[in-house]
Amino acid sequence: MFHLVKRGSEEQSLKTAQALTYRIGLSLVLFILLFIAFAAGIFQPSGIGARIQQIQSSNTDQPQPNP
Repeated sequence: MFHLVKRGSEEQSLKTAQALTYRIGLSLVLFILLFIAFAAGIFQPSGIGARIQQIQSSNTDQPQPNP
């Protein structure tokens, strides 16, 4: 971060801006690819949230006893 605000040559500023542009672009492309993979079903969520949702859906499938 220091190199972004440090006074330097014009060439160094352009190199820094170009490097940041590439990094942001690559991050966006990877995020979009992950989103497409989840939407297509290539990846299945398996974290804590997925387990909680799975438990809740299995609990609602069972009939509730009448009090």
